[in-house]
Amino acid sequence: MENSREQLFEQIYRKNYLRLYRYALSWLDDEEAAKDIVGALFSDLWDDGTVLIPETAEVYLARAVKNRCVNYLRHKQVERKAVEEFIADKELLIPDSPELMEERMAVVSQVMEEMNAKMRFVVEQHYIEGKKYAELAEIMDTSSAMIHKYVSGALAKFREVFSKK
Repeated sequence: MENSREQLFEQIYRKNYLRLYRYALSWLDDEEAAKDIVGALFSDLWDDGTVLIPETAEVYLARAVKNRCVNYLRHKQVERKAVEEFIADKELLIPDSPELMEERMAVVSQVMEEMNAKMRFVVEQHYIEGKKYAELAEIMDTSSAMIHKYVSGALAKFREVFSKK
């Protein structure tokens, strides 16, 4: 039984791979990503034990490739937005001159001193010590959501102070 599934799968793979690759490439305009998407689709189908029906395989595979391409593009869009926000934050906090950097570091110290002890602890542990939200939640015997609130509150304070300058 396994041998016939393997033969059928290989037959469908050989018949559809190139067409699906080209279809993915038309969506993504990225050869490596297109290869990865089509390869991962077939790998997932094999690993899941999916048995494709030759008469409907082409339509099913094309739809699956399209969905994976759309998900890939959405993920890339989220990544781009995160990078843009990261760069904007860095540009806001890291100036063009060392003198301005020292001035901003003094402002950061002042803002940190004005924070309540828990918020300051969370900021120091997360950004300086590199601790994750879950680690801090365990240390402080609270939830990750509360740690997120502390970090969000601190970042809001920094944005407020630096947006005025």
